[in-house]
Amino acid sequence: MLIDLHNDQQMLRFVGALFVLYLAYFFVYFKLPWKKVNVKTIFIAVFLINLPFLFVPFLSSTDLYSYIFTTRVNGIFGENPYFVQYDSFQNDILYSKLETIWAHHPTLYGPLFLHIGGLVNKIGQNNLDFLTFAFKGMFIGANLANAYLIYKISKSVKALYLFALNPLVVFELSGNSHTESLTILFFLSSIYYLYRRPVLGPPAGGFVAFTASVLVKYYTALFTPFYLIVLLKKGVSKLALSVLAGGALVIASYFRFWEGPENFEYLFAYYNGQYINPSLLIYFGEMLLGSYTLSFQINTILFLGVAGFTFYKFWKSKGELKHFI
Repeated sequence: MLIDLHNDQQMLRFVGALFVLYLAYFFVYFKLPWKKVNVKTIFIAVFLINLPFLFVPFLSSTDLYSYIFTTRVNGIFGENPYFVQYDSFQNDILYSKLETIWAHHPTLYGPLFLHIGGLVNKIGQNNLDFLTFAFKGMFIGANLANAYLIYKISKSVKALYLFALNPLVVFELSGNSHTESLTILFFLSSIYYLYRRPVLGPPAGGFVAFTASVLVKYYTALFTPFYLIVLLKKGVSKLALSVLAGGALVIASYFRFWEGPENFEYLFAYYNGQYINPSLLIYFGEMLLGSYTLSFQINTILFLGVAGFTFYKFWKSKGELKHFI
């Protein structure tokens, strides 16, 4: 049964359950003798907690079906999801089972995810059980890899615990299985190869992994200035090679889908649209100013100001891992 978080009763139950889980989560965190904790024990706990979700399609979001049908548009029907909605294929044998509100819109996902999901659809064809299991397995597997990378980057069992056993992380990334699992996987891989394994993964490899994260879901592009600063500090030649390698991945990913700036029309329309549940600062700004648009614009300016200051501070630092984080 799908948890309806728009239903007040179900929302209260969910928040109550989450509150209890967080109490247990922090209780264990403060009580564990971390110096004696074996990292393998944490990994086993993470695996055992995430594994059952492999057999549950979703908990409170049907986005998993959106991922399947969006990538069927290119993977099965050979059309461009940036311009052709899944709603155009109502004769699809899986349409009645997969349809959500997103079936009537172009895609918001990056081209790399379209290629990945399209390949899964080509393998699974019209077998919904296989497709559900394959997408779930991919996202849960990516989340387990994220836990491993966080440990390898931080070298901290505490960091591993705080991420991998966080109730909301488990609920959203394994329970609901969102594309964020892949985005974070590529993002963490880029940090790992930039800082922890510069010999095995040269700077260009780290930047390519970062570019891949952007090409799954665009928001990690916000971190681009940090990467350019790190690479510039390593040398102009390494910066140039990295940008060329990343650019090559962008071209290869978009080659099949690119029609021009029109590819981003729906993305920008969605970004500039008015949300029913905006962020807290936009919400309070709208209450004070009486205008969602004005509050949105002010919050955007505030964000850019904070981001600019953060980029400047990072530029003035030594660009080490602790400064990057």
